[in-house]
Amino acid sequence: MLRYINQSPNNANHSVNSEISRIISAAVVNKRFCSALLSNPSTAISQGYCGEPFRLSMEQKDRISMINEHSLEGFAAQLAQI
Repeated sequence: MLRYINQSPNNANHSVNSEISRIISAAVVNKRFCSALLSNPSTAISQGYCGEPFRLSMEQKDRISMINEHSLEGFAAQLAQI
């Protein structure tokens, strides 16, 4: 499982980067999650991975839901800009 490590409030950017890494890692190791992420990012993010939620703000979730890519590489490139 991809575990969330509690971050202090001073490390907000690190926390976001950690969650983005978790999303990409989940997509790399699980083809079903990858397909869900590419076809409907909002639903995939909302459902989490292996019973663990992704801890993102509503704004971050909204921005991710607007990504429209057909490859994980393209998705990751756009996700890195969030």
